[in-house]
Amino acid sequence: MRRHNLVALVFLAAWPGVADAQSPLASDTWILSPSIGIALNPDADASLSAAVAAAYPLTTTIAVEGELGHLFDMASDDPDVDSSLTTVHGSLLYFLETGSAVLPYFAAGLGVGRFSVEVNRPQFSADTTEIGFNLGGGVTYPMNDNVWLRGDFRYFKHIDEVPSAWRFSAAVTLQLGN
Repeated sequence: MRRHNLVALVFLAAWPGVADAQSPLASDTWILSPSIGIALNPDADASLSAAVAAAYPLTTTIAVEGELGHLFDMASDDPDVDSSLTTVHGSLLYFLETGSAVLPYFAAGLGVGRFSVEVNRPQFSADTTEIGFNLGGGVTYPMNDNVWLRGDFRYFKHIDEVPSAWRFSAAVTLQLGN
């Protein structure tokens, strides 16, 4: 219980100190977000995930983002199965203007997912690529004018053979350009 109180106190103390911070969506810039996180497959098996995303602001609240992501071991509880998922998605990000430093956003996009699986007993391997979508959102929090912390939550769903996944990730977002 003490830990929750401490986290809440730090959060509330930091919130007003950076109110009215600049949005990461400045014109003529790019936003680069390398991230690392945890993904869960439909059986709730956890997998390490890594991604890199680049976004271009269209307005002060909307950005177009391209992302390359990878889930490393979607069957982490089975040593005889090695499965991974690589995704390439384009998304639209909609940032909510809150008037505070914490800037939430919604995300939705389309793309492709490539699922690879190798089974040791019996010997088997397969690769499948399918079209899919992602839905989610997150928050950004400024560290300075060009660097933000970003927390992202997405659901990835593909047509048939590629498994869906829930991904929770953290990123350091860098603003490149003017």
